[in-house]
Amino acid sequence: MKFKLLLLVSAGIATAIAGCTETTVIPQSGEIFTITHTGATELAANSAAIVKAKDVCEQQGATNVKVLDQSSVYKGLDKSQQTLIKLANKTLSLGKTSPDYIPTNHNYKTTLVFKCTD
Repeated sequence: MKFKLLLLVSAGIATAIAGCTETTVIPQSGEIFTITHTGATELAANSAAIVKAKDVCEQQGATNVKVLDQSSVYKGLDKSQQTLIKLANKTLSLGKTSPDYIPTNHNYKTTLVFKCTD
C-alpha cells in the first residue's frame, strides 16, 4: 500500500514538473532583447514569447515590439516514441489507478530577438 501511494505521489510530482514552461529574457546591447521560451506546441511557444516581449517593452516605457529575428526548434521526443510511450502506459496501467502519460511542455523552444520602439 505504501509503495502504491509513493508511486502515485511520484507520478503526480513528475507530471507537475513536466507541465511547467520556461521563459528567459536576456538584455543585449543597443536596447535589444532576446527571449527564449519553451512550450508544448510551436504556436504556444511563439505566442508566449511575443506576450513576454510586449511585457518587457511596457516595462521599458515603449509601446511596440519590433521583431528582429525569430526561430523555433522541436526539442521533444520523436513523435513515434511518444506514441509508443502512451501505448505502453495504457497497457501497463490497465485496471490500475495511474495517471495518463502527459508529454512535456518543453517540446518546442522559441528564440525571439526584438527591440522596443515607440
